[in-house]
Amino acid sequence: MFTPSLQVIMVATVLSLPIVSFNIPSALADDQRDFTVVNNTNTTLKALFVSLSGSTTWGENVLDKSIPTGASTELNYVGEASDCLFDIKGIFSDGAETEDRQVDFCKVGTYTFNNEGL
Repeated sequence: MFTPSLQVIMVATVLSLPIVSFNIPSALADDQRDFTVVNNTNTTLKALFVSLSGSTTWGENVLDKSIPTGASTELNYVGEASDCLFDIKGIFSDGAETEDRQVDFCKVGTYTFNNEGL
């Protein structure tokens, strides 16, 4: 399980960018950017990366375990209060990958991976 001190964001860890992290259930919940990840695909989601939009690199995998088909998990945000736009990348057990750009986590409470685009 990730702790608040583990600085990931599903993020780019470029020195000039603020470091952000998402943690799987944490006592620091209830930030407007907390969200649920839903795997509505036909295969297991094995890795999830999130970085500030515009970043040139992905951070570490923020999942502590894979998300099987039809399951979900909660992610809690810890980072700069002004950050809202993020890029998200999912990697699946069959090798498929998908990316979504400029997801507004200040407005999105649930992010669902579907079979489209895989």
